[in-house]
Amino acid sequence: METSRTIQADIEVSSDQILIQANLNLSRYYREYEQFFVLIAGSPEFRRWLQAQKGDQFDLLQNYQQISNRYIEPFITLHPEMLSITLYNSNGNQLIYRNYNHDFPMLLKKNYSLRDESWLASVTLSGKIEKIITQSDNYDDAMGKSLHVPIMTQIQKYQFNGNEGYLAIDISISPTQRILNEIRLGNNGVGLIVDDSGTIIAHPDSVQITNKLGTEISERLSQSPSGNFFIASTGEMAVFRTIPYSNWKLIVLVPYRDMAQAIDRIGNATVYIALIGLFFGICLTVIVSTSITRRLQTLRLMFKMTQIGRFDLRVKVEGNDEVADLAISYNQLLQQIETSIQDLASARILQMEAAFSAMQSQIHSHFLYNALESINAMANLVDHLEIRQTTVALSNMLRYTSNYSETVVNLKDECNHLRNYLHIIQIIYGDDIKFVIEHPEFLEQISCLKAIIQPIVENSIKHGYEVIGEPVMISVTAQIWKEAYIKIVITDNGAGFTPNKLEELQRLLSDSPSENQYKQLTSVGLLNVQYRLKMYYSDAETGVWVENRPGQSGVLVNIIFPYRQGSPKEVHRL
Repeated sequence: METSRTIQADIEVSSDQILIQANLNLSRYYREYEQFFVLIAGSPEFRRWLQAQKGDQFDLLQNYQQISNRYIEPFITLHPEMLSITLYNSNGNQLIYRNYNHDFPMLLKKNYSLRDESWLASVTLSGKIEKIITQSDNYDDAMGKSLHVPIMTQIQKYQFNGNEGYLAIDISISPTQRILNEIRLGNNGVGLIVDDSGTIIAHPDSVQITNKLGTEISERLSQSPSGNFFIASTGEMAVFRTIPYSNWKLIVLVPYRDMAQAIDRIGNATVYIALIGLFFGICLTVIVSTSITRRLQTLRLMFKMTQIGRFDLRVKVEGNDEVADLAISYNQLLQQIETSIQDLASARILQMEAAFSAMQSQIHSHFLYNALESINAMANLVDHLEIRQTTVALSNMLRYTSNYSETVVNLKDECNHLRNYLHIIQIIYGDDIKFVIEHPEFLEQISCLKAIIQPIVENSIKHGYEVIGEPVMISVTAQIWKEAYIKIVITDNGAGFTPNKLEELQRLLSDSPSENQYKQLTSVGLLNVQYRLKMYYSDAETGVWVENRPGQSGVLVNIIFPYRQGSPKEVHRL
């Protein structure tokens, strides 16, 4: 009993799903037919045609031609199963549109008249489209031979201003039969459509059309719009649904024996698949466990090698499971440790080199200070003011740059260092070098990395005046930027950079140099300043950016670094 109920439930579910899909396809056809009726009936051309007097051939043909061009021909293009369209009114006027194509090779006979149909009198002014299924003899084949074929006629009666008429469409059953033929349940399952009287109106076998179902089946169908039941006399399961926009029912009849055999085959196949799956599962378990054990032993050996300082070895990664992920992570850890050791060693070497360089610079600085003091004293004896000023400026510059204990100074000291440099430059080049240094007074005590402005100005003189040989004006301004940064803008009116040179320089500024490249950068002003700013502040906005002045000759350089003394608003209040 349980097996029977299971089979019945499976039949119901499978059949119902198929009926839903078939219903959707059939409903689309019938809904579009009804829309065509509404389109024709609502047209002024059809109303004028119904009101035309008998014998008024010009008016009849003119309105019919408009109906044909505007409505019938576009619709038949989408629905070639429509065999003919008949317009008929109570005056006896009749016009027929005959459709012939290779998919449906039949043509309505020339002597056909709608008034000869026996069922015409039963069509009333109900406002509904009547659907009539007949085994029709009204069509000939391509050779003119009479056919006996099932035809669906959809007809509706209309009345306008006292004039009555009909619109009738003959439709081939073939598309509906194709949908029914696609219903496949078991070896002998079949789909059919019946009307509310139990008459078969669509069947894969055309001979069955217009036959009636048994009384038992018709009564069961009339009790509900959808459902299922078992037919004891034939041993079939019936599953049915009502087709929307009609009182017709779509039925699937499935022999119980076919479904039972299918269930048995599925059950046997399930047992075989389960046995095969169990066998392969055991084999796979053995293979996987062996692989995991072997790789874990390899990892354990690698751990021991790491304990004795072998950071250069790597675990061989196999597979893509958790053990493989562990091996990858351990290799990454070893790589990071090895990289950290190398970076630490490189940093120690750089620190030692920096210390030796500082000591050596101090030895040189003491000698230079003494020499400059002697020059200053001699200039004082001969009362030579320019030599004294130049000597003092150079001495101040040396003390400023050689004081390794101070990495950060205030902006005022940095600008004074720049003025000492420019004083010496003006002694050398005279009035060909002019400059202006401007900044708000409240920014003078802002923290600033030492020696970041003078190298940029030196580049302006080197690539400006010394290239074009014409006077150069250099401007240095400082301002607050984005409320949390200081922006120093350095401009000149020199020749500027060529596009290729500017692109290369901007690329180098965008690539942060490593510590190992520091020695190579010490002789390049822009990159040296960029490196020191990035290393000290470690801020995304901090750095140097260079471009040609927009719309003018010369270069514009921006130096940006964090505002380190209170907030800008607090400084303004001071």
